Amino acid sequence: MKDEIMDNMKAQQNEFANERRSLEQEVQSYKTRIEEAEDELDRLIGSRDNERSGVDTKIQDLLTEIESAHKEAASQRKEADERIAQLQADLAKRKETEAQHLESLSTAFNHLSPDGTAPDDQSALVAQLEDLASRSFNYQRELQQAIVMAQTENENARERAHEQEAILKSKLALEKEAVFSLREQLDMEKAKSASIATELDEERGHLHELRTKFAEGETGSEALRTRVEEEEAKVGRLQVELAESKSHANSLDVELMQLQKKVLKYEEFDSSRTLERQNRAKELSKRLYAQQDRLVGLVESLGFVITFEDGQMTLQRASKVGNSTTLSDTTGLLGRSVTTPSPTPLKQHASNALNLSFLHWPDSTDLEEEDRRYHELIDTLNRFDLDSFSEAVAKRMRDMEHTARKYQREMRGYREKAHLFKAEGHDKIAYRSFKEGDLALFLPTRNQATRPWAAFNVGAPHYFLREQDSHRLHGREWLVARISKVEERVVDLSKTLDSNARASIDGRSIASNSAVSFEDDNPFELSDGLRWYLLDAAEEKPGAPGTPGLGKTTVASARVTGQGQMEPTKKKSSNDPAKTLNKSLDSRRSSGTSKKSAPLTGIRNSTEILPQADAVESGSSSNTATRGGSPAAGPGPSHLRESEATADADVAGEEGRPLHDSAHSPHKQLAFMSGSGVMRGGNASPSKSRVGSVGELARAASPAGSSPSKKAPPAATPSRERKGSFWDGLFQVDVMYQKSRK
Repeated sequence: MKDEIMDNMKAQQNEFANERRSLEQEVQSYKTRIEEAEDELDRLIGSRDNERSGVDTKIQDLLTEIESAHKEAASQRKEADERIAQLQADLAKRKETEAQHLESLSTAFNHLSPDGTAPDDQSALVAQLEDLASRSFNYQRELQQAIVMAQTENENARERAHEQEAILKSKLALEKEAVFSLREQLDMEKAKSASIATELDEERGHLHELRTKFAEGETGSEALRTRVEEEEAKVGRLQVELAESKSHANSLDVELMQLQKKVLKYEEFDSSRTLERQNRAKELSKRLYAQQDRLVGLVESLGFVITFEDGQMTLQRASKVGNSTTLSDTTGLLGRSVTTPSPTPLKQHASNALNLSFLHWPDSTDLEEEDRRYHELIDTLNRFDLDSFSEAVAKRMRDMEHTARKYQREMRGYREKAHLFKAEGHDKIAYRSFKEGDLALFLPTRNQATRPWAAFNVGAPHYFLREQDSHRLHGREWLVARISKVEERVVDLSKTLDSNARASIDGRSIASNSAVSFEDDNPFELSDGLRWYLLDAAEEKPGAPGTPGLGKTTVASARVTGQGQMEPTKKKSSNDPAKTLNKSLDSRRSSGTSKKSAPLTGIRNSTEILPQADAVESGSSSNTATRGGSPAAGPGPSHLRESEATADADVAGEEGRPLHDSAHSPHKQLAFMSGSGVMRGGNASPSKSRVGSVGELARAASPAGSSPSKKAPPAATPSRERKGSFWDGLFQVDVMYQKSRK
């Protein structure tokens, strides 16, 4: 039995010896692998240091270039704003000038065509004005020709009337002379017949006496009988002459009556035709004066003033004519001057138009008055120089056409510049006066309750983003989107209903189940009566990276240093450093703990190494900054936000305090330091997990067979201080450790 036990013990001893040799060989192989790993780690750390220094230099160069680019862009933008303001002022002046020009053209068009409607297009208006000017010029020429022809016809008619009147007067005088001669002849015949009748009566008396004597028996009967026969023949002849004289007198009376009727007929015809010609001459005079009046109005509407010098008409610009005349008050003691407004050409023309008696020259009863009025009308019409008028209108039309073409060319140039500036401004980020189509930069606010996103602005606050799923704001620090809708709202606390506690997840304020409802009038707890705006925006360049990649962060690197001593200790086989170090950036950031940002209290240059004694102690009241609210001192967009949240109660480690319990690793000391404080936080951030991985690496590097129950290891070889760093897009971890060679 004892032999069996001894054999078993020897067998077990042999097994233990074999196992010991195998374990020693395994330990030796592990030591060799550790040395190779240390050499490889030294090489990697050296290359990483070189790469880090190169990256730091490149980052500094890029920051310098960015600052210079920002300054240059600011100066260019300022110059562009000044140029745009100047161009807008010039454009406003041009528009005002064009409006005045268009108004003057419309006034001229209304004067030329009272029944027509002026078109709104300037080119069409100029074309119609040219047409109206040419037609008015042709009409004026035709009217002038008609005036000349009418004057000629009037003169001819007057001459013919005078000739006919003279002929009729001569005929009437001849007829009167004929009537007078006929009346004289009639009187002569009447006197002759009266004398013949008297002589006949005498002869009859004498015959009666002779018959009486013959009856009484006197002698000489034959002689008496002969004398009686002669007297009877003479009486018969006188009776025949008397009858002829009466018939001739009757024929003269008939002819006189016919001549009187003809004279009356000629007088009636001449009076009616003269009256008709008077009416025509009056109407023609009125038409001529009205046309001249319209031409004067047209000249004044075109900006000219008519003046007369030595009987010659001259056209001057209205701007050259003084608007007032100064009259000296000679009766005053102080010798003051009185300024009275000079009458405008229209008022002068209206005052002259009050005395239009010369238009009624055909109605004058006096020949001298008729001649005076007629010559006054001719002088008035002759004062208007048609050649000067035609030349001025043609020159004005040419100037208007040239000005219109010039304005059209300038308008095309300004339109192209406006389109160019609009195209350039389309890709620039707006920071005030937000409207639809503007490109805006949206950043998360410092409100820890709702965490809304607002537009980056200068003097234009309260423009909040209506967040959508397409924005993918999870883990993002900024968003460049184009505004599609601007909704204005006013806070009215009287309408606000009790709502549940507001919460935000990962910087979201909209488009999440836990976000606030925008049906509420005050979703962001603003003051009563405050006017705010809700913006609908679409991302301008979708697919942009939500989180910066390696070495391409938009936030300055926060340097965190750690120091520790690495000695053999117990290590579970599950804490393999290769598994921790080989984790990719995406897998470590996509973990559940990476959603919570690592609190920081300051930023320090990554090239500095602070000793443990220089670390500044920080309590639980230290300020922290998160991904949603970066420190105020950091560059980039995050410097617009601040976080005032206090640190968590459970602190990972203060200055000089080890992260792990000293009972398990008595010689290990590891501290995280920054420029103005230490890393702390109750949340497991990526930086903390990586620093923890360094501790795990230190424990994994210890010999596998070391344990408290075994013998003390041999004397340690001189320790060699090693330094390493781990780079992340947001943090840089510098680790210093010492390895004691057994």
